[in-house]
Amino acid sequence: MNTRMCISLTFVVLLVVIPVLGEELTKIYGSVPKNGVNKVTLDNSHNEKEAVVVFKELNWPIPFAVYVSPKETGVLSLPSKSYQVYYTLGFGWNDAEKRFISQPEYFMLGNVLNAGGDGTVHEEKGDTYTYVVGTYVDPVDNLTKYVTDETGQPEWTWAENTIMLSADSPDPVVPIDALDFPLT
Repeated sequence: MNTRMCISLTFVVLLVVIPVLGEELTKIYGSVPKNGVNKVTLDNSHNEKEAVVVFKELNWPIPFAVYVSPKETGVLSLPSKSYQVYYTLGFGWNDAEKRFISQPEYFMLGNVLNAGGDGTVHEEKGDTYTYVVGTYVDPVDNLTKYVTDETGQPEWTWAENTIMLSADSPDPVVPIDALDFPLT
């Protein structure tokens, strides 16, 4: 194989496996959010099987899905919305059929994931700053003086969640039929 073909092949392979959000995560389906402040860890570190995790936003028909390699963990940044989370475990993901070729298992989290309110919630407050609210002329010094006020940045919150991708997950997990999986 010549050098040019090797470089081209390497480039194509990199385009396929470059992660979307997180080192081990690759987009499988849909539009994966890129601007959320909440962190959701997808823990597949206890599995020999590959995982595909589907997030279906409540009241929105279009889900998105990401792939997590066996024995790996990945992190997503999600907006503060509520999601029903599904996942499938297996071997040999077939992207065209949107299913695993060998030993597929299908699950749904028993609880809805509120990305901004579940898990560990962090509250952040910015520093205070001073701003000018008016001016006046000081009659003693005949200088213009400024009237200021101090205020703080508004507080904002974000949350960290972990989803164990296993039938033995500590989260309530419901086994589902392949036909109930949102990508099939």
